[in-house]
Amino acid sequence: LGHIEHRDALIQYEQGTDWDGIDPATGEATHGEMGFASNAPWPACDVIVGNPPFLGDKVMRAELGDSYVDCLRLEFKGRVPGGADLVAYWFERSREQIEAGQCQAAGLVATNSIRGGANRKVLDRIVEATRIFEAWSDEPWVNEGAAVRVSLICFGGRNGDGATSRLDGAEVGNIHSDLTAGDGLNLTTARPLPENAGVVFMGVTKVGPFDVPGDLARSWLSHPNPNGL
Repeated sequence: LGHIEHRDALIQYEQGTDWDGIDPATGEATHGEMGFASNAPWPACDVIVGNPPFLGDKVMRAELGDSYVDCLRLEFKGRVPGGADLVAYWFERSREQIEAGQCQAAGLVATNSIRGGANRKVLDRIVEATRIFEAWSDEPWVNEGAAVRVSLICFGGRNGDGATSRLDGAEVGNIHSDLTAGDGLNLTTARPLPENAGVVFMGVTKVGPFDVPGDLARSWLSHPNPNGL
C-alpha cells in the first residue's frame, strides 16, 4: 500500500539518525547529517481523521528523549506551547493544512484535557482561523484498562449559509475552544483580575523525587530572605 507511510508525522528527519538536540551556536534544532528539523510534510487531502497518540507533556521526555522533545518544541515554538501534550501537535498541523487549502476539515480524538491549560491554545488558534463544527466534550475511552476520558473534535468545513454546529449531540450556535456552547457565557475570554496580582501564588508542585532532610530544611528556614521581604 504505497499511500501508507511509516515515518514521523511531526518532524522531518532522516530515518536511522540520532537527534543531536539544539545547536548552541545558532539555537536551532539539529539531528544527524540532516542539519535541521522541519515540519514533516502532509499530503493534500479532503479530510484528516485520526486518533493521535496520547502522551502527557510531563512524560514526553521520558518516552521520546530530551533531544527529540527539544527539537519538536523548537520547531513548533509560537504555535504549540511547551507545556502541551503530544496530541496537541496534530491539531495544529491539521489547522495549518486547512488554512493552507490543503484540506477541508479534520476530526481528531484527544484526551479531555485538550479543553484547558496549555493544550487549549491549539483550539484557540483553530477557532480563530476556522470553526469547530462538531464536538463531544467528555466521553469515556472504551479500550480495556485505559482510565481516560476523551474529547472528539471536528473542525474546518464551511461557514455561514446555514452551517450548524453540534456539541454533545445537540445543535448549538457555535462551539468555543473550551468545548462549551457559544449560546451562553464565553469563559475563554476570562482574564486575571489585576487586583489579585501578587496576592496568591500556587507554590511548588512536586512532580519528581526531590526530598530535603528535615534538619537541613529547618536550617534554611532560619535564614533571612535574600530580598528582605
